[in-house]
Amino acid sequence: MVTEGHRYSISRKGRLIDSDPLRRGELPLVWDPDHRKWIDLELTFGEHMDTVPITDEDAEHFLKTGERSGRTLGSRVEMSEDFSEG
Repeated sequence: MVTEGHRYSISRKGRLIDSDPLRRGELPLVWDPDHRKWIDLELTFGEHMDTVPITDEDAEHFLKTGERSGRTLGSRVEMSEDFSEG
């Protein structure tokens, strides 16, 4: 999940993750847009495997608007949320 040089990333579920606490041996944080605060990260199965590192500027944009910048929208392949076998 942590990419050297990048503090923030976006999960495949569109959640903003702050990995800086890992440097202190703590769990990463996730931005809660409803309460507008950072909370302890609760990952869903496999969510940490498909994060996209973003710049501090892109993270700030996400915090202010709740929207991903154009630079981050095209940087990964969307995965299906349906993991059931037909």
